[in-house]
Amino acid sequence: MSTGEKRQTLDNCPIEPKWFYQSEDEKIKFAWFLYEYACEYYSHIADSRKKSVSRWVGENSDMQRADFCAYYSKRVQESLGEFVLGRANDVVCDAQFIQVYWHRNCKQLNFELAFLAQQAMVGLLEICNVCPVQCLDDPSGYCEFFDR
Repeated sequence: MSTGEKRQTLDNCPIEPKWFYQSEDEKIKFAWFLYEYACEYYSHIADSRKKSVSRWVGENSDMQRADFCAYYSKRVQESLGEFVLGRANDVVCDAQFIQVYWHRNCKQLNFELAFLAQQAMVGLLEICNVCPVQCLDDPSGYCEFFDR
């Protein structure tokens, strides 16, 4: 995905950066990565061709899905932190986090949503390798993108 395509994804996503900080000192690169991950996950869900996921998308509003993606992004925060610190080889995208939020979903749908979460994470990590901001190399650094 090019930078222009990435920007379009963020522009079309109802998730707001302010959902990822409560004070000025929380406007850090790690929080920005979580925001971008939530948007990336939202996009993967919206673009899914799986019949069950498409049905689920139709049953839930844009804001319900946005709230969920922001929640999920924050739930993987600990696993992502372990990955960034080199204590884990991968980020765990767990279907149990989905079950807690959407307790009426069937197991298969939750696994499909978890698979999309993993795809979104892998895609974003690939983009991060070439991004000049380097959110995960300097996770506690101030992120000026929150001020735009």
